[in-house]
Amino acid sequence: MNIFRKGFSLVELMVTVSILSVGIVGILRSFLTSASSLDSMSNRIKAYQILDTKMNEFEQKSIEEKGLSKGDIEEKITLLLRPAQVKAQITPLEIEGSDEVLLNEVKITLGWNESGKYRDATLSNYLPKKR
Repeated sequence: MNIFRKGFSLVELMVTVSILSVGIVGILRSFLTSASSLDSMSNRIKAYQILDTKMNEFEQKSIEEKGLSKGDIEEKITLLLRPAQVKAQITPLEIEGSDEVLLNEVKITLGWNESGKYRDATLSNYLPKKR
């Protein structure tokens, strides 16, 4: 047996390779999880930008027409290359103790499918009722 041997034995190399492979698999899995989360957050940010634009359109319409009428609106759009649907509900806001309704609640929901799951984002606001 030579005490001053040079190099590594086959067993030492196999143990080293298996430890490295477990570490690399863990790193790749965390990278894929991070990429998926980034994609999901990108969709959510874009969804809220679209909702904000739609709400601004309702606000502008409310100003031009001196209020909004009750109703539901649906529209199909594309959210970062995915089909999506915008639903807007305009409902009168009834205040307890008051007979007159002055405001409408405008609730806009944007829904899409992502990684086989349904996702949605919602934005609400109160705008004057059409008289």
